[in-house]
Amino acid sequence: SNNDYPHAIWWKYHPQNLSFSYNPSAYLAGFIIRYGNKHTKLYKNACLIAQQAYDFITQEDTLSGDTLRCYLGLYRFLLEAEVNDLIPLDGLKAQLIEKIDKEVCSDTSKYGVEYVTLPSKFFPDQDAFFIEGHEGLIQKEIDQLQKMQKSDGAMDIYWNWYTPYKEFETARLWWRSDLTIRALLFEKAFKR
Repeated sequence: SNNDYPHAIWWKYHPQNLSFSYNPSAYLAGFIIRYGNKHTKLYKNACLIAQQAYDFITQEDTLSGDTLRCYLGLYRFLLEAEVNDLIPLDGLKAQLIEKIDKEVCSDTSKYGVEYVTLPSKFFPDQDAFFIEGHEGLIQKEIDQLQKMQKSDGAMDIYWNWYTPYKEFETARLWWRSDLTIRALLFEKAFKR
């Protein structure tokens, strides 16, 4: 039904061109495992999805930043729930470190201009998982924030829907708010 409503081109449903990732399934499975009732069918399904998500991440060379954030959520929820026997947590940790290293963009000239994965996506504050070794890139992003800020004080999005829907401008304003708040919190978290 996505095709019947305003959407970006990447949300258009093409039955002949389907791809799959665990965004947001890995995160949701972790949430259910962390907070759900262990004696329900929903919980059992979440456990199955977590196992399938683990198998998926081990078979992929790279994953998008958005998908990796969902896996970070799964990892965090499993740690919090002290669920150590569902999937190999050390294996998931190794996969996350490897794929995050590949996904974070180190070319600061693309920050705020192209749709690239910024360090803040994975490391929003100093307590973030796997932050070691990324401090230099984090500082580079902080150094770029002022350049990325627009004259009205807000950040702007760096993507487009590439469709004629007028609703894009409304969505853009909502995303600008989110990006601005995240950028300010990120900068505050790493203030020297």
